[in-house]
Amino acid sequence: MDKRNTYIRILWLFMLMLMLILKPLMGQDNSQLLVDFFRENKSAGYPERIHVHLDRNYYLSGERIWFSVYCLEEDSFMPSVASSVAYIELLNHQGQVILQKKIELKEGKGKGCLEIPLTCNSEEYVLRCYTSWQRNFDASHYYYNNILIVNPSRPFSEGKTIKPLDGFRMKIFPEGGRLAQGVSNHIVFTITDENNDPVNCTGEVFSDDTVQLATISTLQPGIGAFTLAPEKGREYHIRYFGAGNSLPEEIQIENPADNACALKLISLPSQQRKVILRPDQSIIDSNQIITALVWTGSAIKMIETLKVDSVVQFYLREDITSPGINHLAVFDEQNHLLAERMFYVQDGSSITIEAPGLKDSYGPRETIEFALETSSSSGIPISSTSSVSVTISGSHAHHAYSNSLTASMLLGNKVPQLFQHQADAISDTLMDLYMIANSEGSCSWINNPPVNIEYIPEMEGLMLSGTIEHSNTREAVAHQKMVLSFIDTLPDYYTTTSNEKGRFHFSLDHMTGRRDIIVQPFNIDNGFIITLDDEFSSDPLPEYKFPSLTHGKPSELYETLLLNQQLSEAYSLKSAYTSSKEDREFPFYGRPDQEILMGDFIKLPLMEEVFRELARRVYLTKTGSSYKVSILDLKTNRIIGNDPMFFLDGIPFFSSEKLLSLDPLKLRSIKFKSEKYFLNETRMDGIIDIRSLEGEAGLVEFPRSAVRKYFQAIPGETLTFLPASTDQKDERIPIFQSTLFFDHQVTTSPGKKRMISFIAPDQKGE
Repeated sequence: MDKRNTYIRILWLFMLMLMLILKPLMGQDNSQLLVDFFRENKSAGYPERIHVHLDRNYYLSGERIWFSVYCLEEDSFMPSVASSVAYIELLNHQGQVILQKKIELKEGKGKGCLEIPLTCNSEEYVLRCYTSWQRNFDASHYYYNNILIVNPSRPFSEGKTIKPLDGFRMKIFPEGGRLAQGVSNHIVFTITDENNDPVNCTGEVFSDDTVQLATISTLQPGIGAFTLAPEKGREYHIRYFGAGNSLPEEIQIENPADNACALKLISLPSQQRKVILRPDQSIIDSNQIITALVWTGSAIKMIETLKVDSVVQFYLREDITSPGINHLAVFDEQNHLLAERMFYVQDGSSITIEAPGLKDSYGPRETIEFALETSSSSGIPISSTSSVSVTISGSHAHHAYSNSLTASMLLGNKVPQLFQHQADAISDTLMDLYMIANSEGSCSWINNPPVNIEYIPEMEGLMLSGTIEHSNTREAVAHQKMVLSFIDTLPDYYTTTSNEKGRFHFSLDHMTGRRDIIVQPFNIDNGFIITLDDEFSSDPLPEYKFPSLTHGKPSELYETLLLNQQLSEAYSLKSAYTSSKEDREFPFYGRPDQEILMGDFIKLPLMEEVFRELARRVYLTKTGSSYKVSILDLKTNRIIGNDPMFFLDGIPFFSSEKLLSLDPLKLRSIKFKSEKYFLNETRMDGIIDIRSLEGEAGLVEFPRSAVRKYFQAIPGETLTFLPASTDQKDERIPIFQSTLFFDHQVTTSPGKKRMISFIAPDQKGE
């Protein structure tokens, strides 16, 4: 044999072996690149989901909306560690704000009520709830729910109600996200009526030559599935009959995608899954190594590299999946997405809630009493904390999915209308269809830049954020010390420093009530522009329609609600008690060393005379024609330092000249702290705290860049629902309540019954 040919053969053999060796390594490199993309995008993407449990969703203007708020990790359903504040709003469908409130969260749970204004129109409203952390992401993950409010003096107006959609709407969702040609595809479809409510349907799938390929029908109202193996160059259609519609409707199925891969996930015993991938011919011909990822939240659970064949199969073991929502995605060697979907793993720890002791009927004023018991799926009593609402029948104007924890936690707001009220738990098969219908974009991190974090998670309480820029150039002012304070009788003082982008964040962990705040740069007069972020989200309502409430005209319940409201107003029955939080007794620096009440002394015309005659520990140093004010140490009687802090009505200022220019006749009191005081990064060489007669901090000109606004903190009072008392014997006082019982925290424990007790109302009903 020719030596040259031998060398060529050896070289080719060597290159072939090198390719066989490098091919998996290339797959591994691509896998690592995917992992890096994932971690970069998910590292800041802690997933939160909000759910709100309402007492009902049908109200009159002037009534109260009682609620419990749950803030959980989106994947594990454990209480969120990121947020201690929830923002709840009532908006009309034009996005105009009616009510806004901030709710304190403890271990992922909060409570409260909203008092509906008497000026509300009769129409549908949207209740929206979210956290500051969620504002960094898509607003579709906020909690939304429709409620119906009727104003007896303002009848429904057609312009105020939601216009119905046009006819039925069917949507198609291939299991892998895209339709693959030449292979069998599992396809889920959803269907809703003109009110966006789920309906049943039947129909057929046919090709452009009218050949029937499959029949379809809904598994439950609003959702179903079928199988199709589309061929390139042919069109496919669905002809269907929606419930109550005598004429068929037709839609075209999307054309198969290039370089697509059909996916089928099969549940096996012990929570295992079998994955079947059917690549189209173009992927098979490319002879690639594909990569499969499985993840939950921000943790990758599996990386699998696979050689492409006509059918690719692998298994997801129980130890690489987690209870709750899991994600599966398949990529080619160029890290293009071939298939994606979510799947749900039951955790085996469902809770059964029972209420033994309830009777079929009760008489007026009879005590309704029952025990609440919780047990595991195996029947063993367990501890649990629930929120419980008891209302008169008809208080929910639309389907139970609108207040469904399962709907809002699992699927958010993409297809809440697909969840109908049902007594039994959602089957694995049905849950799988819901997962497929919501899987689009579940691994959007592959093409999206990392999340830009603007809103800091409020882990320890409220945050107030903003930006500081140079007034001329509008460039960010980095590393600038900022001060936040309140116009108040008792000074409170917060400091922070802006970052490289000029962003700053104040942590207001113990603030309550509505406060008049001023934000300013530390000891600098001008040259800056300070912009404070909106406290509440300015995101518009999503474009999709919410499940419409069926009102047409007020239901029969309307007269009952109106009677209940009128009697409650007449007898001052508000169904709540208030417990106010204790006010602070001292300013942030503690007890003052001396306090001068200006009214106790003769009128002195100059602050210089006030300090010389009345203040024990103020030292004035004259330089030229001006004085510098210093404070003497309480123990050593020496000047503490060069930087004392001055406050006027709670607002700090830094100029001895401004201090001495104040008119003593306009002051109520002066307090002194005669020692060095440290707060965060601020050193105060003594403190002079002045209160004016007006109390509005108007006697000193503050920096031009200072910003003043009213800031709504956590409410300083707690409203708790108070049902009709079981010892109420005075029959002259009526019991007419639409919500009979609401408790945001009902705790059960093994061996100890949790009794719930209240009085039956005077009116008949269910």
